[in-house]
Amino acid sequence: MGRWPFALDEINVPVEIWYGERDTSHSPDNGALLATRIPGAHHRVVPGIGGALLWTHSESILTSHLEKASPPALPRRWRLAR
Repeated sequence: MGRWPFALDEINVPVEIWYGERDTSHSPDNGALLATRIPGAHHRVVPGIGGALLWTHSESILTSHLEKASPPALPRRWRLAR
């Protein structure tokens, strides 16, 4: 509930902010605002779903993050097969 120990506008890695459209605990609107404060961030809202996206959409989320990661930053065994 306090300030983060870094400036959002200094983040220089790919960022995706995922929300469920029907999430009653975390507002997708706040996610949209957060995405505007991080350079190049992408705000994604999954229609018709509530919270707990990492459990219900983990494959989509993790695959998307892996695709955007810089290949040299990932160990070879973690890279997606093409």
